[in-house]
Amino acid sequence: MKSQQISYLYQSISDIQSTIRAIDVKLGFLFVAIFLPVVAVPKIYLIYNEIKHVAFYDISSLLLSLLWCSSLYFLFKSLVSIKNPVSGIENIEMNNKCSFYNGDLFKLDKIDLFFNFPIKSKKTVSIKCEELPQNEDEIISSLMYESFKLSYIRDLKIARSTICTYCIFLTISLGTLIWCLSIFKVGL
Repeated sequence: MKSQQISYLYQSISDIQSTIRAIDVKLGFLFVAIFLPVVAVPKIYLIYNEIKHVAFYDISSLLLSLLWCSSLYFLFKSLVSIKNPVSGIENIEMNNKCSFYNGDLFKLDKIDLFFNFPIKSKKTVSIKCEELPQNEDEIISSLMYESFKLSYIRDLKIARSTICTYCIFLTISLGTLIWCLSIFKVGL
């Protein structure tokens, strides 16, 4: 039975990782969608100059800008890596013995972001070998722990990308409404 549980957890982890990859692909599409208006900035500026004297258009344009900035913010929040998913989950603990993730091996300084300097590992290979699960129960615990962390990342990406999608939809809708009203000179 334990080997079936291990196999099940491996499959579950693989499925969660695939979902995270699919979300990242969708975020790439949203990245294109959110920057599409940048190409039309000169035309948008001309339209705005025609309509900026009407309070409705001023308020709508301000709301449009806030929506666009919000979608940009949530897009980048969705793309940014989560350094240590355990820090966002309160009720799980593994005594820092999970060898699956290995997110605790190196301490990177700010300079390491720009240059490759030799970095000393916090743990040796022998210490990491000692931390490997010693029996099937420990393997199951480690895999479940990893599943928790990946599920947290997946759920966070889904929530942030959903908000981003709604903001982009509202941005496009409001922008189209402003454009249509300006074409027909409504309120001008």
